This record gives sequence, C-alpha cells and structure tokens, in this order.
Amino acid sequence: MSARVALVLGAGSNIGASIVKAFAAKNYKVATVSRSNKGDAASLSNLQIQSDFSDPESIAKVFTQVESELGVPDVVIYNAAAANAQDASNIFGLPVTDFARSLNVNTVSLYAAAQAAVSAWAKLPESASPTFIYTGNILNVSPIPTLLDLGSGKSASAHIIRSAAQIYKDKSFKFYYADERTASGGPVYSNINGPAHADLYEHAALMEENLGTPDLSDAVAGDQVIVKVGLRFVSEEEDPMIPCHFTPICMKKTRRKPPGFRQIQELQDKLAQMEGLLEQALANQSSNEPDSSRNGQTMVGIRNAQVGESTQGVRGGWGRTGANRPTWVSDQDSELQHLVMVDEALRTPPHPVPSWKGGLALGPFARASYLPLPNKSTALSLVTDCFMSYNRFFPLFDEDDFMQQFHEQYSTSSPGSPAWWACINVVMCLAHRFRAMRTLNTAPENAMACGYLSNALAVVSELNMLVDSLPAVQALVGMAVILQGTPDPRASSVLVAAAVRLAQSMGLHRATKDPTLKPMQIEQRRRVFWIAYFLDRDISLRMGQPFAQDDEDMDVELPEDSLCGISRDQGLCSVNFFNSRIGLAVIQGQVYKKLYSVHASRQPETQKGIIAQELSSVLAYWKSSVPIDFEEYMMVQRQSALSVETVHLLIMRVTYVNCLIMIDRYLPSTVNIIEHAGMGSQVAPGAQESLCITESRKAMRLIDITPIGDYACVWMLLHPCFSAATLLLANIIQHPISPQAQLDLSIVEPFLHLLEFLAGRHGECTQSTEAKRMHGVCRDLECQAREAMARTGLSLIWA
Repeated sequence: MSARVALVLGAGSNIGASIVKAFAAKNYKVATVSRSNKGDAASLSNLQIQSDFSDPESIAKVFTQVESELGVPDVVIYNAAAANAQDASNIFGLPVTDFARSLNVNTVSLYAAAQAAVSAWAKLPESASPTFIYTGNILNVSPIPTLLDLGSGKSASAHIIRSAAQIYKDKSFKFYYADERTASGGPVYSNINGPAHADLYEHAALMEENLGTPDLSDAVAGDQVIVKVGLRFVSEEEDPMIPCHFTPICMKKTRRKPPGFRQIQELQDKLAQMEGLLEQALANQSSNEPDSSRNGQTMVGIRNAQVGESTQGVRGGWGRTGANRPTWVSDQDSELQHLVMVDEALRTPPHPVPSWKGGLALGPFARASYLPLPNKSTALSLVTDCFMSYNRFFPLFDEDDFMQQFHEQYSTSSPGSPAWWACINVVMCLAHRFRAMRTLNTAPENAMACGYLSNALAVVSELNMLVDSLPAVQALVGMAVILQGTPDPRASSVLVAAAVRLAQSMGLHRATKDPTLKPMQIEQRRRVFWIAYFLDRDISLRMGQPFAQDDEDMDVELPEDSLCGISRDQGLCSVNFFNSRIGLAVIQGQVYKKLYSVHASRQPETQKGIIAQELSSVLAYWKSSVPIDFEEYMMVQRQSALSVETVHLLIMRVTYVNCLIMIDRYLPSTVNIIEHAGMGSQVAPGAQESLCITESRKAMRLIDITPIGDYACVWMLLHPCFSAATLLLANIIQHPISPQAQLDLSIVEPFLHLLEFLAGRHGECTQSTEAKRMHGVCRDLECQAREAMARTGLSLIWA
C-alpha cells in the first residue's frame, strides 16, 4: 500500500511545523505550501511549494503538483490567514483592495482548496475517508470589530466547512473547522498550542467517522491552576454555539486574590528591578567607561527589553505606520500572535509595563520588518545596481568597505543592528528606484522599494540615538534622498536635519585632525557630510525653510576630485557631479539666506535687488564651468529609458533653473504679477527675453525626454519645472504679443499633461496632492494667457 499524503497549506513555525512533524511520524508524505518556503515545516516536508494565497488561481496548480509528485492528498489542512488591525473608531478605514486581499487568503483560496480536494478525492478508492481541516478561531461566533476582515473571512469559511460536512457525509469526506478556546470558553489569542493542534488533527485524520466534540488534554500552567484545553471541531451535527467541554483538574482551593493583583505585583517587581539597575549603573559609572563602539552603537540609555512576539508586533509594526498597514500573508499561528494583541490593546486597559533587561546599552532592538530581505545573490545584484547608479556619482558609501560588511553581516541582518539594517535596506531601495527608471516598469520596482524603505524607517528613532556612528548618518541621508523622489518629499527635510545634527556631533563639519583615521576613512566622512550638505541646501530653498548647517560654522575640505566621464558621442561632457552639485548648493544657501530668510525680509527692496545681482553673477560663473546644456542632443522619445548619467544631469539642470528663478524674482528688472500661496508658488517674470525666460524655456523642453509615471526623477523635477512653467505663462500674460508667446504656450503644454497625469487616479502612480495643486495653478495661468493673446487679436488653437 502506498504511503498516504498530507497537504499543509500555510506552514509556519508553530501549528504548521507541529503538523508536519506529527504526520511525518505516521509515515505520511507531507507537502507544505507557504509564501516563503522557510523554517522547520519546509525542512521536514517531502515537497515544498511556494505560493501566494492571495491568488486563489494558484491553488489548483498546487494540487496538480502534489498529485503528480506525491499522489492524491488524503489529508488537506488549510492553515493560512491574513488580517489588518483597524482602529476601533473607524473599522471601515481599511482600503477595499486590502479587504479583498484578506478575503482571498481567508476564504476564496479556502474555497479553491476545498474544490480541488473534492475533485482529487474522487480518484481515491471508496473505502478511503479523506479529511479536510480548516484552522479557524472564535471570530465566526464572537465578532471582534477591530479584526473585521479576519472575522468576515472566518465566518464565511465556517459556513463553507459546515456545508461541505453536511453534503459529503455520505461519501465519507470529513470536513472540520478547528477552534481552540480557553478554559472559560474565550479566545486563546497568542497562546496557541501547536503540538495540541497537530495531535488532534492527526487523530481526526485517522478516524474513519466524523468526530463530535473531542477533548484534548494539554497542561497549561497559569496562576498555579492546571486546566485542560479543549480543541473544538465543528461538524454538520454540531451547533457552533454549543460550549466547549473542559475537565478541570482537582485542586485545593485557595483564598481568592483581589482583582488586578498580578499587574500590581509585576509593577512592583519591575520597579525593584529598575532601581537595582540604576544603582548598579551609578556604582559602575566612576570605574567603568561604557564601550561606545560595540556594534556601532552608543551607550546612551536603558533599553526596553522584549516582552513577547505579540507585543513587538504592535509596537514595532502597526504602531509606526498606522492601523491600515496590510500584514504579510502568513499561517494561522504567526498571524494571530500579532493581531489578537492589537485588539486587546484597543479593548482592554494598557498592558503592564514591560520588563527591563541588560545594562545601559541601547540595543539590540526588536523591530518587526515589513519586507523580508531577499536571498544573498539577489541582494548582491541590487547592491551592484545601487553602486552603478546613485553611489557612482554621489558616493554615500565606500564600495569596498560596504561590500566587506555585506559579505560578513548580510546573513544575520536584522533590526537588532539598526545602522547596518537601515543601510542595506536603503541601498536596495535606491537600486529598485533606479531600476524603475531604467526598465520603465514602475509598479513592481516601486512596491519593493517601498517595502525596503519601510524597513529602514522602522529604526529611525534608534539611528537618532547613535551619536558616534557614520552608518547611522549614511542611512538617514539615504532615506532623505529616497523621499525626495516621492510624491510627498516633506519628510526628507526632517531626516536631513537629523543627519546633519548627527554629523555635527561626530565633527564631520570640521577639518579632520584625528590621526587614528585612515585617509580613506577621512575621505568617506567628507563625502557623507557634503551629500547631507547639498540635500540640506536644496530642501531649504525649495521648501522655504532654514537650513541646518551654516557656512560660517564649518571648515571641512571638499572631497577629492573624481570625474564621472560621459562621451561626447552622446552630446554630453565629462562633469564632476559631486563637486559641481556642492558648488550649486553653496549658491542655493546664499540665495535663501540673503533673499528669503527672516533677516532678508526686513531689508529694503533696493538692497535685495543689489544682492540678487551679485548672486546672479555668481550663479552665471558656476554655470559657465559646468557643461549642462545637453538637451539639444538628447531629444529622444519619451518612452526611451534615460541613462543614469542623463538622469543626474537632468536633475542638476532643473535645479540650476529653479535657483535662477528664485534670484530673478528680486532683480530690479522683474515685476511680480502673480502670487500664490507659499514661497515656491510666487511668479515674478522678468523681461520678455531675459536669461531666466530663456533658461525656463529650455527646462520645459526637457519634459519631452522625461518618462511619464511614478519615477523618482519625475518627482524631483516637479517643483523646478513648475516654477519655470508659471514663469513662462506669466510672461505670456504680460507680453501677449511676443513672437514667442505661442511657442511658449505649446512648450508648457506637455508639463500640464504630466501634472494632470500625476494628479489623477490612474493607478500607475501615487496621487499627489501637490501635483493637483500645481495643475490647478498652471491651468488658471494658461487660461489667462490664452485670454490675453485672444484680446490682442491672435488666433489660437485650443488644446
């Protein structure tokens, strides 16, 4: 007789692993299906299949593969679940797509599995008694509003199981809904007993008849009371509202303690423990100096120790990103360990204060990662892409040093080492963002980039505490770079300010005189500081906010000259991106400080006009030394992918134009005729054919080579191009009879289409409120420009 086959759909580390061990011990051939194919369950099974339960169509393929390699599964166990914890005040805050995804995992894929199982069981002999078990919980009979999507799925699935048990009873097909309860009949939440599930699942599979409501003895110690835990199965003959049967173990009654005594006792114990730690720390302070270099972390405070996996899930996961963050599909046990504690936190008084462990060391940190890191070969490919795209021109990381750390630490990467964890996730996020621009395929690349960015952002608070860690500064700067290329770049200003403060605490803004540092280390410190510097200046001028680093309070040398060559066959010249960008950043800082700061606002207009002329001359000198007039050679189709060199030159060119426009507003020859909300929306056109108008016209032509979509370069070009577009439209309004008026109107039109695309709900990119505002402003100016031209008697063709 051939060996029987068990198929476990959703094989995690608790219930899943226990089931595999139990059935393997009974000589079953076991096939496991999970999203990651990792852990004990996968290693112990005969066949491992990777599948996503949010795609119900994939279930039939799983059964086909199992049947072809192992045979028809006699036992099918559906153990997958997905959920999103919601705020109790808004249970309908979950997006419809996320709700549908949860139903796919909890119910639709279950239906597909039951359908495939019944079809496969028709091939078994009539004497066979196959079994289908669904791992459920209390939600089908006792709603928990904050777990609306999980409860909806469990309720629907319970109906499917009960219906199947009734219909297929005559064929000896057994269907069970498993529901573990406490001794009082309540939910077990995170105290899920994996071995108990496995034992009873095995018992149910080996029985030839449907089970009623069996008891399973499993000792669980709690408050000096030993009880039996009933693992409840619902068949077609049982009312789901019938209470579980429990058999308490006889014990000697003790005096009843007052309510809340355990919390009080735990608080007293923890207070005594904290007092002991503080006394020990004070006693050792004079004799022992804390090691500030261990793991790149600084001894700055008492850390919060791990309370349990479920509590970490609340604090390290949803607590950082909001209740609407969808969880990754996982098996039942790992899912509930996180989700039920969220509901408890919403419905019950606060959890007791967590215990404190260790000394005065900050770390290691227990944080839930949002996106698992890829295998090492995939990660290496991403790291290589990053160093060939962003890091090649703006060397945030030293390649040799980073690769050495990568090979030594990648396999053990975790939030417990926040600096390295953030750095590796930043590098992979940058790689995906540049891949999206290279392949013109935004959706999958940006989805992965978002996951890695979330991983890095999860440890931002820890990075801010590492006051002597260069990787912490690099990680904060890298996250700021990424957020600049998003629909809402405002968060980058906070990260840059934090990075500059950390850099100052390390003395990166000063000329290095530390003899213990190698020349390459000194050079890398300079590079990191100057990248933070030009980001600080760029954000300051674009957002109208003070910068964090003043030029008068720094004396660090410029980084070593290293050109990034581009052949003239492309119409481009060799440009030192790094030092050229630093030079432009110095000018940006002076423009803000002398024309837009609070102090500058108190100066008379004549004085600001003189300063604007001086800054215009400085900017012209910078422009003459940087050959960025390349657009005449690069007018290719928008669908063509831009090279990395072109992307960097494109961004530098429009940044220069934006700086020029900000200066031009205060030149004596300019007249402010339009003012919208915010400094970045003010329009002050100069003479009809001033340098500012000419350069703005060139900047608008660059839209023709810019791909339309959710690309990092598009979001970085948006603000400077908006300034150029409003300037050209305002110039048409002021000079409607200009020979260039009709041409300027046609030049601006592609940018208006881009804004309309970004502001709309096309599903291909994130809707941007700022893009919507810009689109409204530009359309209003366009209408005024057309009306002005019409009044002069010109015949216009309306788009």
